[in-house]
Amino acid sequence: MVAILREIHAGSVPAPELAVRTNWLADPFARGSYSYIPVGATPADMDALGAPAGLRLLFAGEATVPAHYGTVAAAMISGLREADRLL
Repeated sequence: MVAILREIHAGSVPAPELAVRTNWLADPFARGSYSYIPVGATPADMDALGAPAGLRLLFAGEATVPAHYGTVAAAMISGLREADRLL
């Protein structure tokens, strides 16, 4: 990813200082789970979760696509959505 960013930004991207990787399946709070709409919530809450915060902070993730939440497709759709917003 750094190589791609350096190509886009003419080499002005520094090397990462730290990388953090999660282990979703072993996480005691997730246990490999995925999002769901709890009692009292609506798909509008998921839209709100995916709404930008200002012009520079964007949110992607399967929990932000009400029509397909909990799927890999939703993760991809949300990533494309945020790339589109960024461009």
